Amino acid sequence: MKIKSRSYSIPLKLPYDYLTVLGFLKRHAAYGIERVEGGVYTRYIPNKEKYATVRVLRKDNQHLTVVIESDKPSEHDQTILKRIRELFDSDHDPKKLPIQTGIRVVGSFDPFEVSISIILGQLVSISQATKKLKKLITTYGQRIDIQNTHEIYRFPKPHELLNKNIESIGVTKQKAEAIRTLASLVASKKLNYLDRNNIHTARDTLMSIRGIGQWTTQLVLMRCYRDKDAFPKNDLFIQKAIKMGDIQESQWTHKRAYLTHYLWSISYQNKKRKADDTNSNDILGGIPITNQNNNSIVLSSISTPFGKMIAGATNKGICLLEFTDTDRVQMQITRLKKIYTSTIEEGTNSFILKLAQQLQKYFVQQLTTFDIPLDIRGTKFQIDAWEALAKIPYGETRTYQEQANIINHPKATRAIANANRNNRISIIIPCHRVIGKNGTMTGYGGDIWRKEYLIALESESR
Repeated sequence: MKIKSRSYSIPLKLPYDYLTVLGFLKRHAAYGIERVEGGVYTRYIPNKEKYATVRVLRKDNQHLTVVIESDKPSEHDQTILKRIRELFDSDHDPKKLPIQTGIRVVGSFDPFEVSISIILGQLVSISQATKKLKKLITTYGQRIDIQNTHEIYRFPKPHELLNKNIESIGVTKQKAEAIRTLASLVASKKLNYLDRNNIHTARDTLMSIRGIGQWTTQLVLMRCYRDKDAFPKNDLFIQKAIKMGDIQESQWTHKRAYLTHYLWSISYQNKKRKADDTNSNDILGGIPITNQNNNSIVLSSISTPFGKMIAGATNKGICLLEFTDTDRVQMQITRLKKIYTSTIEEGTNSFILKLAQQLQKYFVQQLTTFDIPLDIRGTKFQIDAWEALAKIPYGETRTYQEQANIINHPKATRAIANANRNNRISIIIPCHRVIGKNGTMTGYGGDIWRKEYLIALESESR
């Protein structure tokens, strides 16, 4: 049967923190089975020697878009969609939580696969756990294809791990035995992931496995049984938060799984921020403030959740803000030299310091308006177009036609698009807020996936 592509829309209850969910899935991704790239979650679902491909992305603020490529009839899609809803926790109502947060409890598409990954994650870092998981998949799973350099694997079935020398992948005998025992219980149906009415029985069964304790049990109940009150209280990050008085556990009764993910997300953000901070210059990578002359532009990198950015400033204000992994950066720097007739040097100044602080707040939805001096130069038409961009309210979008109307050039939509393309100060001059007349995500110098995220980020916090 010919492979067909079908698209579905899953409604969301806002706020929904898509970036945190996607980040969690990326850090825990099972090699050859799932991956996250460019804001899209991709999963391969084996079917004998073939497989279906499922992609999940967020095209607008209120929905997840699921694209299924399969040679099976469309009636099989509903099972996949149900699992995707659980994986992304799309049915959860955040208004029922003590605080209004878009956090979600990431579920499982394949509970057995996730249970194994949780066992492998005991007392080691996430990166170490995913390496062990990769070794288990490539050793005992089945490679079914290579797609654009990406290997595609089938995860080993429970009965295929029963008598295997799992110690060979570099784990302790106790972990290996725990995996074999879990596989035996699942294969014999003594542990049934579909039986969610008997959480206590599942908990007791898991706790009976030598090598599995409270932390592992609570995580399996949380992700594989969708137990909303699962709470790994002995987790180090959670213990620290309780000790410091950062949480009131009693406020989260019957919802402690969400408290867990909320605390983990804060811990991860703090850890990432510290990794980006190399000294007292915070996220500026340790570049010292320069004694800037009147005819120079200083450049400095700034770390953000969407990737590194390069910021440039004259002694009058910010003149450049671009993501560093695009083709535009070198072109924009060349233009700066020509337009400003200036020299370029590595360094920073008070404008970049303030920009770094405000960007940090912007990306955690604590700032909606930047108040940093800008030093923009261009033709009168370009400056008019950029000023129109700056007037688009946070959390809203405009079409190119609407932008053209604002500056009294209703027939100049192409020229408007070109002016937006030449905008050198992204986010602050928000060209990401301009979309096609039919609501499509048209070109963006920082890549379309970032445009989608920025619009979603701003829409969620309104």
